[in-house]
Amino acid sequence: MNNNYRNRICMAIILATTLWSCATSQNEEKESAPETKTQEEKNLEGIYLTGIRTIERGDKHEGVELVEIAAELGHENAQLYLGKHYHRTPSTRNPFSINNEAAYWYFMAAEQGNLDAMHGLASVYLFYDDELSEQWLEKAARRGHIDSMHTLGLLYSKNNNSDLATRWLLSAARSGHTESMAALGSMYYRGEPKDTDNALLWLEKAAERGSIAAAISLANIYGNRNSQDYHPQEAFKYIKVLAESGLPNYQYELAELYKSGIGTLPDHRAAMRWLQEASYNSQPYAQVSLMMEYYSGRITNRDFERSYAWAAVIAHTHPDTIYYIDASRVLNNVSEILLPHRISMAQNLSKEILDEIESRSKTRK
Repeated sequence: MNNNYRNRICMAIILATTLWSCATSQNEEKESAPETKTQEEKNLEGIYLTGIRTIERGDKHEGVELVEIAAELGHENAQLYLGKHYHRTPSTRNPFSINNEAAYWYFMAAEQGNLDAMHGLASVYLFYDDELSEQWLEKAARRGHIDSMHTLGLLYSKNNNSDLATRWLLSAARSGHTESMAALGSMYYRGEPKDTDNALLWLEKAAERGSIAAAISLANIYGNRNSQDYHPQEAFKYIKVLAESGLPNYQYELAELYKSGIGTLPDHRAAMRWLQEASYNSQPYAQVSLMMEYYSGRITNRDFERSYAWAAVIAHTHPDTIYYIDASRVLNNVSEILLPHRISMAQNLSKEILDEIESRSKTRK
């Protein structure tokens, strides 16, 4: 052990002892059980907590060094923290290989029985060694780690082992894991034989708990006109949920449902509102539809300036596409109708629309 490293440990232990002394004096009156930690364990815990607080104060480099000291001396939570830290950071040795730093620290914590570390270690190996990943996932899953049950179920599903996939996803779903409910419902619906009742049961449970994946599955199931499960009112319900969650494709679909009155009463105002929302969120079909509605006046007041503005937006953002052809046609037709000053106003409006689209795009990222 070099002098520099020894000095780091000594300083960390001093800080740790101070931290524990303060904590003890503040909590003496609250203690109801005898202290079971040794002084060495207290020191390690203090080093780790000092490191975490140093990171939280903004000194990440110094904080990680302190956490590493605790980890190197065997502190389980410090080892887990470093596993997660390096897992989020590309490997400095070879960015195209396994993240060795993350794997090492996850392994050290996993060897001490840390279930989160087992799951993390499996995640590191997931795309490189399915067998090794499966071993760690199963070890954690058998000891009740819900995320490991979920990941193990997905891994077995990927490898076409439907029985084991169902077993582990069902275990996680029964433990309240929302995305396992969604995955399980999809498996039941795609299975041979298909189990529609259980599929809808689990998908609806997941959707009620906010699963976007489950809502998408239900919208597709209930919205399929060629299926015996077609239910336009239920499809509308889940499409509305997805639209309200900010997904542009479903905002456009919702607008079309309001226009046609499928699954709901026709509502042209709502249709225009959702067409605008989807259009500002860069949905090309919605932009073309909005442009044509302003041009034709079918479900809203005819507005050539707004039609021209959206046509200009489409021509700018979708060159060399089928959308550009529609936009060019509208631009040409409206240019023959509007006076020059109104065309200038429409061009200014198109710039405002482009600015709003760009702003929303940055926000989504």
